[in-house]
Amino acid sequence: MINLFDIERAYLQGEELPEINGMYNEVAEDANEEQQLEIWKQVCGFANVAMLDQLIAKGWVAARVEDRYGNTLLHLMAQAPNARNYVIPEQRVYETTKQLLAAKVSPLRKNNEGDTALMLGARAGYSEMLQAYQEIGAKIDFTDRNGNTLLHIAAQYASEERLSQFITFALLAMEFGADPYQKNNIGETAIDVAIRYKSKAIGALLNGADLSDENTGQLYLQAGGMDVFQACIYGDAGALKALIQLGENLNEAYDKAGDNHHGMTALAITMVKHDFDCTDLLLKNGADPMLRDSKSWHPFRYLFTPSSSVNTGFGDFERKTFERILKSYLEAGFDINSLLDDDENTLLTLAAKHADRLPLYNGNTIATVLIAEAIYANADVNKTNREGISPLMYLGLGDASRAEKNFLTLLEQGASTELRDKNGKTALMYAVNNSDRSVAKTYCELLAEFGKPLLDAKDNAEKSALDYAVAQNNEPLVAWILEKQ
Repeated sequence: MINLFDIERAYLQGEELPEINGMYNEVAEDANEEQQLEIWKQVCGFANVAMLDQLIAKGWVAARVEDRYGNTLLHLMAQAPNARNYVIPEQRVYETTKQLLAAKVSPLRKNNEGDTALMLGARAGYSEMLQAYQEIGAKIDFTDRNGNTLLHIAAQYASEERLSQFITFALLAMEFGADPYQKNNIGETAIDVAIRYKSKAIGALLNGADLSDENTGQLYLQAGGMDVFQACIYGDAGALKALIQLGENLNEAYDKAGDNHHGMTALAITMVKHDFDCTDLLLKNGADPMLRDSKSWHPFRYLFTPSSSVNTGFGDFERKTFERILKSYLEAGFDINSLLDDDENTLLTLAAKHADRLPLYNGNTIATVLIAEAIYANADVNKTNREGISPLMYLGLGDASRAEKNFLTLLEQGASTELRDKNGKTALMYAVNNSDRSVAKTYCELLAEFGKPLLDAKDNAEKSALDYAVAQNNEPLVAWILEKQ
């Protein structure tokens, strides 16, 4: 007794359609409604137009067939069972689509997921289905529940093994008026989707690249529809290199409202991503190592943001990522004492300011690493920011694991113990106010070892280091200050 599994095996083994159709005639003879649905599903899925004609001739009504998921026969054809194991010969999808449309199967109906049959066809790269729809003037510009057009869908589902099908589908859809720049519900164009799913050929085509150009075609293919910013966001050094060869500007700010990277330079994006390869590529090809972005932030400022913290891991420190990035900047002409924001912070000041806020990885943070690197790159250890705060003052507030080693290094490299911030506070006062009483005393003792800690100085509020020690209820430190006075 022949069944549908036998027929499926015959398809996959390459049997001729007349023989397969003979098998169907035996199965279809006394089929009930449920069995008829399974036959329809298989016949349409394999785009067997000859058998489709026979079923319609038997009086089977194609227009009213619908499975429990709301799929019509057009949907079932587009779902392509065994797509990886069975290649439907050319023109069969076209002919099957035409026959189903002629049999009054609606091209407008959506299934329970809100997808038209053509949307499912886009997932399979069925350009012949699209052609058949266009010829009868069927509506092809529906969007799915997420606002995705046929181009969005094709870009998402394009696969390397059937890439030519998807390229043909995308080109045909654009010829028929599909807009690659139309946005879905989350503001993505079809180009954005192609980039996200790494469908480079589709992305390049949707972006208007002429891949046949012998001079630039391969470069556009490598870029995959991306601009410089997207190449940096996705960490695609190959795409970035291609864009550089195509002459793209590396010093513009990203203009995409609503995007997390809006207003940032390419270097700022690679900094927040901790991407040494793309950073180095940009700097070696003309990106300005001193340029600030629309927020007046230098790329290094972004290392001390929540987005950067999320991207931090043990591997960054094992690979010495931050040391290598700084070295690349210095080789490109970065001034280690330049101001990185409108608060007049240098790299050293910023790192010291955030020393106590960043997570530790085997005793390291971005701040601890960069403080040491900046110091030995001849950073001015006494340069203060707009608030008059020096790196030493900031580190005076840090805990032992995050700050003590660099606190000592600053003193060894000539950090002044006598500077005052705009509120009149000294480095000693900062150290006294450390939340750890033991660490506070240690820092104060170190200050006394390397200079004058200004024990009797008072700030603008007329408070001395002793007053703050008393307020902190740090009795050992109070005793030490009294002894030193």
